[in-house]
Amino acid sequence: MGMPGITTLSLVTVWQLGELAPFYHTFADIAAARYEQDAILPTTLYLMSASTVCVGLTFYIVGKLGAGKLISFFPTHAVLGFVAGIGIWCGTMSVSVSSSPATGDDDDRMVSNGVFGVPFLLSALCTAGIRILRWLIPREKFMLLDPAYFLSIPILFYIGLWAFQIDYDKAVHLGLLFRNPNDDSISSSAESPLFEVLKIWTSFDISKVYWSAIFYTAPQILACSVLAILLVCPFIPPLAIFLGQDSDFSMDNEFIAHGYANIISGFLSPGGLAMCLCYSSTTLFSNAGAKRNRLSMVYLALANLAVLIYGPIAVEYIPRCLAGSLLLDMGVSLFLEGTFDHYDKFDRFELASICAVMIIMNVIDMT
Repeated sequence: MGMPGITTLSLVTVWQLGELAPFYHTFADIAAARYEQDAILPTTLYLMSASTVCVGLTFYIVGKLGAGKLISFFPTHAVLGFVAGIGIWCGTMSVSVSSSPATGDDDDRMVSNGVFGVPFLLSALCTAGIRILRWLIPREKFMLLDPAYFLSIPILFYIGLWAFQIDYDKAVHLGLLFRNPNDDSISSSAESPLFEVLKIWTSFDISKVYWSAIFYTAPQILACSVLAILLVCPFIPPLAIFLGQDSDFSMDNEFIAHGYANIISGFLSPGGLAMCLCYSSTTLFSNAGAKRNRLSMVYLALANLAVLIYGPIAVEYIPRCLAGSLLLDMGVSLFLEGTFDHYDKFDRFELASICAVMIIMNVIDMT
């Protein structure tokens, strides 16, 4: 079984629980509504870390109580309602991420803003492209289709700019890139990339934190913890089966491991984000040739660290349609997973429950 709290799975990759992003927005909104300007960021970072610690404690307690398998009795259609609702939220966020308050004349602003703006239309076109390719090319024939496709988007984007004779500054003012149109300087300054990453610590002024904010956000933090459990537990057994370890893994032990990881994440950095194992990226990593041992995971962690340090330098050159298409594709996938993919498995009452949860989350209040 291995050491308690240490995963017994031979290969695991993790990712941020992106489904919790709406709650982080709510934390910021609550801090902005209640506190002065210079306290908003420190308090929001504190609430994000606190929610991650609470998620970790929930995982740990469930695992310690031996209740891991009991979670599977939670109604599946309720979970799918959450999944579909998050999919719609991701779609709306795609519009927001793709659009930008462009500078310049009215034509520039028309190009940049809203669903019918050029950036979002590019995002929608990119999303349509990857979904058509998935239909044409089975995953078994080309496991790297998704990363290859999305990595090609910036290349094709700049080829398009060259073809239409749009220079970098014009693209910035049209809102096609992430660089701030009002900033005339390039952020890759004399300061080292590592210093830029560590700026999060200077932004977290502990004297400005309103510790009582946790009481105003207790319902959201509780919802984070419950949703995290429900989103993680369906993927642990399939991953164990994929790795050929379905006979010697413990659901409770994996929950305890998730607990340790999230507690450490919450305390390690201001704004530490909740995380969980990722079935799709783990299978992709394995099928791409990674050996099923802990050394492979260490190498992957080091590669991610390099991206964390040097990635921000490239942000100003990344087209908005790349991030927009990733969000829109994830939103479409989550929406379909929560609705049409399981349409024939539920009765009318359960389907109505899925729709009710999905609509309430987006029309009334996500969190």
